[in-house]
Amino acid sequence: MDNKFKKRLLLVLLNSLKSFAPSFYTILLSVCVVRFFTPDLWGSFIKYNIFIMSASIFYNLGNKEYLLKKYSAEPSNLKTLFSTSFFSRIPILILSIITGFIIYPNIPFFSTTIILASGYISNAINTNMVYEKKFGIQVIVEFIGFLLFIICVFSSDTLNLEILLFFYAIQYSLKAVLYLILERSVFLKPTITLYSFKYIKQSLPFFFIAFVGFLNTKIDLFLVLTLNNNKTIAFYQIITNLFIAIQSFSIVVATPFVKQLYRLDKESLIKIEKKTQLYTPFFIVVCLILSFLIIKYIYNFESSFLFYLYGFFIILPSYWLVVAYFNLYRKGEELFVFKISSIATFLNLIISYLFLKLGFGILGILLGSAIAGLVTILLFKTKKHYE
Repeated sequence: MDNKFKKRLLLVLLNSLKSFAPSFYTILLSVCVVRFFTPDLWGSFIKYNIFIMSASIFYNLGNKEYLLKKYSAEPSNLKTLFSTSFFSRIPILILSIITGFIIYPNIPFFSTTIILASGYISNAINTNMVYEKKFGIQVIVEFIGFLLFIICVFSSDTLNLEILLFFYAIQYSLKAVLYLILERSVFLKPTITLYSFKYIKQSLPFFFIAFVGFLNTKIDLFLVLTLNNNKTIAFYQIITNLFIAIQSFSIVVATPFVKQLYRLDKESLIKIEKKTQLYTPFFIVVCLILSFLIIKYIYNFESSFLFYLYGFFIILPSYWLVVAYFNLYRKGEELFVFKISSIATFLNLIISYLFLKLGFGILGILLGSAIAGLVTILLFKTKKHYE
């Protein structure tokens, strides 16, 4: 095994740990809350957390994908690009905080503001760390934050939603402070662009793609929230979070080589895509079997085979299309990705809502997501994106 291969393997492993850490910690936290407290508490927390995730989509403005592309094209301008991105999006962060309190007037002001502001800082710095492949540092910071969170949870005599959110804010703020200390050099630039309309305009296509992608993966959860049953919400979030963790592995493997993927020729990309499409179905099946065992023996929830059958087709597009996504971004065809994602999201909403109203419950919502996933693959096949 040569040194170059070892180095790449290490990058993949570290990036896997870094990318899976949030999902793993969410799963571990859900186990703690469901087993040691109540499923209702976890369901209540999910209602709040969906707002945090929605806000982050808006204030991030497609920042990660945009900057990774710009960094690859202009590596010497990293600090300028970062500062322009960071300061230009602050008004959107403030607007997100204000909007949150208008829509959800009862959410805790202090905890919510700390979570959103800290998340903004961490996400911005994380983009640089991904580009510079500092995955080990990210793993350590995420672990320290989660460890403090768990210590707070189990040291508390009582645990309700407000206390849980306060501990969540402590975790977020600690991670932001650590990232600022570790990457303080990125802010040490004499000239800082406080606002750039050009940046906002150029990043919008990436925002629309991220926003539609978020809706496509969360629209089912929004529908489940309408059932207003915290235990059902808790179960559905847990099983779909496992699906999302499996989906994210496709990006995990590709991210360490994002610069190379943007520069490879057509023949190399086609070869990688064919191998990916050949082997990943087996990987997905193994992951789904593990998910079933986790749901049954750790959470003590009963679930039918159909949950995992539908889950397979929900996860499949993330692997079959990962190389196509990078190639289309490289060619500047973000609009095509946005159109396909929009169609898939609309179909997901309509079909899932229809099945829900017909009495199929959460299985119907999952089936709608699975159908939307298959349609996404078919629509991508209409585009000869390597020409």
